[in-house]
Amino acid sequence: MVVNIDSLLTRRQLLAGMAATSSLPFGSLLAASASKKMHGALMILSTPYTESGDVDYEDLTKEVAFCDQCGVQGIVWPQNSSEQRYLTKAERIRGFEVLAEANRGRSMSLTLGVQADDTAGMLEYARVAESLEPDGMIAIPPTSADSLAQIRAYYAALCEITSRPIFVQTSGGPEIELTNRLSRSTCP
Repeated sequence: MVVNIDSLLTRRQLLAGMAATSSLPFGSLLAASASKKMHGALMILSTPYTESGDVDYEDLTKEVAFCDQCGVQGIVWPQNSSEQRYLTKAERIRGFEVLAEANRGRSMSLTLGVQADDTAGMLEYARVAESLEPDGMIAIPPTSADSLAQIRAYYAALCEITSRPIFVQTSGGPEIELTNRLSRSTCP
C-alpha cells in the first residue's frame, strides 16, 4: 500500500480542526446526543393522587426514583394511562416541572406529553416543556382535527418548537397513514 505523506494530517491539524467544528451550529447537537441516548423501555408514569383528589407530586417524584432504581431507560408523562385528559393545565405544567427536577442528573430519558385538543393548546404545553429541556416530546393527535391535513399541521407546529425527538401516539385510524409518512421524514 502506498501512502501519500503530504495527505496525512498532523495531530496539531486534527486537533485544530476539531476545535474549529465546535463553533459550528451542529456542535451542540453532537454534545446533546452524547449526554443521553433514548433507548430501551420508556415507562408511562401513573398520576398519583392524594386522598383529597389533588395530584400527589411527592409520589410522582417517588415514581421517578423507583423507575431509576429498577433500571428503566426512560419515563413518559402524562399520557392516556396517566389520566392526562383529566388534569388541569396547571397540574400538567407543575408535573412537567416536578419531573424535570426529579430526573435531573439521572441517566433516564424524560419525554413530556404535550398533546391538547388543538394546535394552540399543544403549543402552550410544548413551549413550557421545551423550556425544561426534556429528552423528547410525545403528542396524541388533536381531538379537534377533522382531516389528516390538520393533524399534519399540528405536528408541523410542534416541529417548529423543538428539535428534540417527537413521538406520535395513535390508537389506530386514519392517522396511521400519516404516521407512516412522518416516519420517512424528519418533520411534516
